[in-house]
Amino acid sequence: MDGVRRAALCGEDRSVHDLRRGVGLRVGRAGGRLLAAILHLALPDRRDEPLGALDGVKRILVVRPNFRLGNALISAPRVLALRNRFPRAQVDYLTGDRTVDALANLPIDRVYGVSRGDLLRPWRAIALFLRLRANRYDLAVVGTAGSLSGCLYAYLTGARHRLGHRGKGDRLLTVRIPSLGPSHAYDGAVAFARELGVSCPDRPVYSVGKSERETALALLARLRLVDDHGVAPFVALLIGGHAEKRWDVASWVSLAHGLCAAGVPAVVLLGPEERHLTALLQGALPAAARIVSPQRLPVFAALLALSSVAVTTDSGPMHLAAALGTPTIAILRGDLSLRYVPRGAGDRSFMRPRVQQVIASVLEHAALARGGVKPAPAAELDRGAAPAAAPA
Repeated sequence: MDGVRRAALCGEDRSVHDLRRGVGLRVGRAGGRLLAAILHLALPDRRDEPLGALDGVKRILVVRPNFRLGNALISAPRVLALRNRFPRAQVDYLTGDRTVDALANLPIDRVYGVSRGDLLRPWRAIALFLRLRANRYDLAVVGTAGSLSGCLYAYLTGARHRLGHRGKGDRLLTVRIPSLGPSHAYDGAVAFARELGVSCPDRPVYSVGKSERETALALLARLRLVDDHGVAPFVALLIGGHAEKRWDVASWVSLAHGLCAAGVPAVVLLGPEERHLTALLQGALPAAARIVSPQRLPVFAALLALSSVAVTTDSGPMHLAAALGTPTIAILRGDLSLRYVPRGAGDRSFMRPRVQQVIASVLEHAALARGGVKPAPAAELDRGAAPAAAPA
């Protein structure tokens, strides 16, 4: 298949990007370990304040300076825990500028965004922290466990109390709660809420707005997936992911052929990092498959919320599907992903699956059965598979 073979050329550019990103992460982690060691030696290990010292706080800042969609969504339930514990308090949020939209429609008063570019323009970072300090927060909450940058940023806000888990940078905190073991990533917010004496959802949270839902319905109508009875059942294919977590393009194409041959509409929802694959996919996918170009996150989320099932790698959109309650079939490439995979009643996961395994799982899914889609005979699936696509 010519289109799929061209994936290698596109993959070269992605490999260079992934290599640069990997080097940057390793350098950043090494610098973080060095800074953590310096802080550990320079700062005294002060006695923790009791949680009761937080009673009556009126101004709260959640600190999660991260630029990944999945991390922002996983941290979001902590906002609900804080709302439950301090119902009358003002709750603001400091996040990466690329993940501001992930906090849409949460009960947050103000959102502040920090940029990676602030390292090159330090006057902007200084202005931001002067503004945060002027807010005179009673409490800064580190939005995840083991975040040195989160602890440092919380300290720089000048908040009277600083709450977080024991671990890297915890000497910058005034209230330290137990660190988390090697549990599922979604358990962190639940453990945090339990320490506060309240509860919160045990999965990411996200709420779709009315206008975004209407935009998504209009897009699906243009794809002929909306009629007088509502939205037709369809499978969202989320083909993105970082480096080793990605599934190869040939397998995605083969999956789309198999689903379309079985009469199941397949819709590829592209993200910004997959835009370069548009022409390749248009030439390789079956005519019945649909491709949606990159959308703003709120519209992307609305489309995902309207899908029957999402097939995804371990990625930010996987956690978005979990937040929306959309059943997921997760394609995993490494054992670490087991700590992050959605675990709802309708969720499934496979470690390095063959394409036919994924097709069978989609067709057997109850969400599609309720929509009237019937599994196709195995012979029909074989005819629908792309001839040049090899299983993963």
